[in-house]
Parts: sequence; C-alpha cells; structure tokens
Amino acid sequence: MSFNSNDSAVKRFTYDWLIRFAELHPFKTDEYFNYEKQNQWITINTNERRPEDYPSKYAALSPMFSTLITRHMPHSFYSDVANLEINNGKIQIYDYRGRLQQLTLPSHKTFKLIFCGWCYFTRLTSGMINWFKANGVFFYGNELYVGYDFELKISECYITFDELTYLLKFCNFDTALKIRATLTEAVEFAQICPLLAHCKNIRLAITNLTCTDNIVAALRDNQICPDVFEIAELDVSDKAVLEMFDYFVALPNRPNMLCFEFAQRKPVSLSEAMTEKCAGAELECLKIPVVPFVKSHFYFAPNGKILCAFS
Repeated sequence: MSFNSNDSAVKRFTYDWLIRFAELHPFKTDEYFNYEKQNQWITINTNERRPEDYPSKYAALSPMFSTLITRHMPHSFYSDVANLEINNGKIQIYDYRGRLQQLTLPSHKTFKLIFCGWCYFTRLTSGMINWFKANGVFFYGNELYVGYDFELKISECYITFDELTYLLKFCNFDTALKIRATLTEAVEFAQICPLLAHCKNIRLAITNLTCTDNIVAALRDNQICPDVFEIAELDVSDKAVLEMFDYFVALPNRPNMLCFEFAQRKPVSLSEAMTEKCAGAELECLKIPVVPFVKSHFYFAPNGKILCAFS
C-alpha cells in the first residue's frame, strides 16, 4: 500500500469519526427544561423555540467543521406540550391550545431529537411507534402519556412489546409514565420492570401485561421506588397483593400513593388484611368495603397519616 493510500485512509477514518461525533452531538438536556433559560430562546414558530446558540458551539472551530456539524448533528425540536399522532407516515402535532400542525423532520439527518415537557401519543395502532424508531427519532421529556391526549381524554392505543421497549428504554422520560394501551402479545411485568426503575410516577393500565405471583421479586430486584404507583388489570393472588403492599410500605421512601385495580373482585378479608398492615399509623378509611371490591387506594400523607379507600 502506498503512502498516498495510507494518508487517504487516515483522512477518511478521521472524517468518518468526525461525522459520528456530529451524529452523537452532546446536548445539555437540562437547558430544555429550565424555564429561566427558555425565556432567552428564539421563537421559531407558535409551537417551537430553540436556544440562541443552536445548532452548535463547535461550529466555530473551522469552516469545514461548521459544515460537517450543520449537516450531520441531530435535528432538535422543542415543544412544551407534544400531542403526537402519525397519519400516512407524517407526524401531526397538537399544541396545548389544540391547534393541529404537521411536524416535518429532516430526512437527511441520522438522528432527530424531540424535547418536550409533556409528550402524548393518542390513537396508536401497532407499528406507529416503530416509525419513530426506524426514522431515528428519540424523545427527551418529563412526562409520557400513551392513550391520553393533553386534556387526559382517553383513546384506544395498540402497541407491540418492541415499541413499548423503545419508548421506555431508548427515550428519556424521567418524571412520569401514564400508559393506557393494549399490547399485541402477552408480556410479563418482570420484562418491563427494569425499564421503570428510573421513573418516580408510574401509572399502568396495559391489557396483556401479565402479572404473576413473582411480581414482588421483580419490584425488589429492580429497586422500584416511585412516588406514585398505580397498576390496573392486576391478576394475582391475595398473598401476592399483600406482599406487594408490604414491599412498598417498607421502603425507606415509600410512595405517596398506591393504587391497585384488580382484574377480578377481591374479598373483603383482603381489605382488612391490608389495613392491618398499617397498624401503628393514623389510618382513616374513607370507604370501607362491605362487598368484594376491585380497587384499593392508599395515600400516605407527609404527616404520617394514611388515607385509604376501596371500591
């Protein structure tokens, strides 16, 4: 191999490395959720604003680097509220006033980042979320809602396990997850449990998400320690319910709220056993069951008082 070919290979490798650097361009995500900094942003349109230094501070290094960064760095889009739908392969976004507009993301960019305080997916059919994955779209946000719009109206959503994994693992929603959807195949709770550990507000109403009596082991192994934990369609034994309740109540920082909604009615004796677990605390039962129930609600007040209700 000649010296010239070696030199060419080194240049090609260096250029490919710089392209990869641009594609993985670092972002200070905290700036997107700091309202003081947002006040200094540039308004792009009624639903989009950006930092003044967009696209990159690295663009000033050289004209070549500026061109490379502009061409290859991820495209970023910010919206306080993103209510998203996919229609014929195009993204439609409703702003917080309910106004509809089409969101166009540049196809030549390898990665596209959508920053949003609250992200809502409505009227999903299986395969729609895969469109984001296939097109290199990733999300950074505070709260994720699936099956709810920005007014918290419920809509039917169907989603695959792969799509759910993509939302929970490869997108970043650190504060709250509220998901009401139907999985296209049965999935054990233990399979998604590792993807929930970072989140402090967990509300799940997922059809075909199966919970077995080993649910407590999954919670413990993944150190699930949320501020709010709600789960619906819970189909486990009374023994497993009490073990779950024990697990959450014994946490050093136990949740502020626990809500279990059962697939089948539970006996009054289970409600009595759950309230007995609160012995020693000031307990106020707002609604005492006299017949089998399907929901249990526990609120742990900062002053140590516990409020509960069964329905």
